[in-house]
Amino acid sequence: IKDSFKIALLNKSYILFLINLFIMFTALFSRMGTIIYYYMNNLKSPQLISQYMLILGVSCAIGTLILKIFSKKFEKSKIVIISSLIAGLMLLTNYFLKEPSFQTMAIILIVYGLTMGIGSSLAFSMVGDCIEYVECKTSIR
Repeated sequence: IKDSFKIALLNKSYILFLINLFIMFTALFSRMGTIIYYYMNNLKSPQLISQYMLILGVSCAIGTLILKIFSKKFEKSKIVIISSLIAGLMLLTNYFLKEPSFQTMAIILIVYGLTMGIGSSLAFSMVGDCIEYVECKTSIR
């Protein structure tokens, strides 16, 4: 087990995957908490939270389904990078808007959900690539 941890820490692609995962999920849950706070305290409409969660879930699922189209044409790592950048751009757009309407937030959320569905699905599919890469180099799985 000690050797496995040592090899895992030397695996640069795996470490980058973990950093990417940490950033993606920190952004996702920070956004969810902020939006829930905004709906409850600023808009005084907690019923919008369920609509927010529905839009996010459906758009992430659609992003996962359309991933097949992109993965045939582009390299996995480039798709993850581009989808993460677009998701980050959507977060920044939402941050800089002054009191956006629910419709504007929904459009931003749909684009964010599509890119998160694509990026997170591909990120998890790349774990096997990271493990096999180190196995080829060290002969230890």
